Amino acid sequence: MRTKKAILNFIFDALPQFIISLLGFLRFKLILSNIGEDVLGVYQLFGQLVAYITFVDFGLTSAVCYSLYAPIANNDEEKINRILSGAKYVFNIITIIMFIVGIGLTLGIGFFIKETSLSLGFIQICFFLMVISNVITYFVASHTILFDAEQNKYQYIRYTQILLFIKAILEIVFIIIFKNILSILILGVFVSIIQNIIIVSISKRKHKNLNFKCEKDLSFWQKTKELIPHKIGTLVANNIDVLIISKFIGLAQVVTYTSYMYIINTLVTIFSKLSTASSAGIGNLLVVDKGKAYDKFLEYNSFVFFLATIICVPLYFAISPFVSLFYGESYVVGTITCLLFVFLVFYSIIRTIFNTFVTAAGLFKETIICVFLEIAINLTLSLVLIKYIGITGVILATAIAYILSEYVLKPSILNKHIFHNKILVYYKDCLFYIIIVIINLYLINISKDILVVSNFFNWLLFSGIIFVLNFIVTVIYYKIIKKLSFIDRLIPNKLKGKIRV
Repeated sequence: MRTKKAILNFIFDALPQFIISLLGFLRFKLILSNIGEDVLGVYQLFGQLVAYITFVDFGLTSAVCYSLYAPIANNDEEKINRILSGAKYVFNIITIIMFIVGIGLTLGIGFFIKETSLSLGFIQICFFLMVISNVITYFVASHTILFDAEQNKYQYIRYTQILLFIKAILEIVFIIIFKNILSILILGVFVSIIQNIIIVSISKRKHKNLNFKCEKDLSFWQKTKELIPHKIGTLVANNIDVLIISKFIGLAQVVTYTSYMYIINTLVTIFSKLSTASSAGIGNLLVVDKGKAYDKFLEYNSFVFFLATIICVPLYFAISPFVSLFYGESYVVGTITCLLFVFLVFYSIIRTIFNTFVTAAGLFKETIICVFLEIAINLTLSLVLIKYIGITGVILATAIAYILSEYVLKPSILNKHIFHNKILVYYKDCLFYIIIVIINLYLINISKDILVVSNFFNWLLFSGIIFVLNFIVTVIYYKIIKKLSFIDRLIPNKLKGKIRV
């Protein structure tokens, strides 16, 4: 049941997100060609700054979700209502704080822009509209958290994703007709309001005994305090690069960076749904049957490495030709920079196993050291390397920070507090998985010149051939080293007799 719900949550969350993201490529292209490079650069900068505003959440969402695992497993409705009542009270306060912080950033947004032809007043109005559309969603956070903790996110996400699909279509239409960024930002505010109404109505229908007026349980606040450093670390890792590039290089380079990062972030967002979809299931497992956790950890690890391999090897060869065809040759980066961009996707996929188990086990305090190390390395190296190698230096700093702060430390922390086993098994498995990545990169690199990519049809054909070749070799390799056990969980029982891997 845990696996089934995780798959349902992932499907209803990730697949619509992928379609919406495809429309996003067209939206950015239209902004670039119809409104201008400066507007696109500012629009991308807005997204990074809004992330700093939503930091005021302090990790409350994860803390409340963790607090709900046990009472949901025990069907303790009274405890669930008390936790959610406390969560709603705190979220309302935090949402107001977010608006105040948003006003402050709106007034000082000019500091983050090196130079632009846009007026400051116009930039401030646009930014505050984006603040409103993002922050008001926190008014219904207590409802969405309950769905997440129950592993029933799919019950509402399918409706909100349809709404977001309609929004993406309308954004494209508005850009073509009005040729103004204001129109799509105003649309965003209205869509957020409608989305809130949908979520609340579904929650009330699904949870007949939900009561926000009962006694408030604020016990989750202790976990929230432990999560604050994690929020800071995520904030720095995911949102500092554009700010540094905008401040020290300029908006033109922001567009180059985000031409790749939109593709990267689309894939990262989709595969981060793995962690969101499975955290509640792992949390339930740790409550009712902790002894199976290590086996599930190793199985999950083989799955995320498999996904990272079949996605990222073709991506390395396909991403730059796509950027060249879609945005223009002037936005294409060098080979090393491209490899670093793809590494960010690869690591973001394989790190979902850390995020899932840390969240499920509530090991926020124990992993604080990882956060501080990541912040120190990322900020220091970014500010130094951008002076010498520009965008490449910023991405390299992020990659180094990821490896040293997480990959080296988190497995040992999980081993100490959950598995009580030899973590060398994990690293030995990872070595085998990395070998196939290197093999596939080599094989495809020596054969990649068979087809010249001169148009989108050739690009699709080129990408498809690379994907199939990489997939076949990866499956064979994983079969040889006997690491395809996760397939049994993904294929329905009635099909297992008909399918052989």
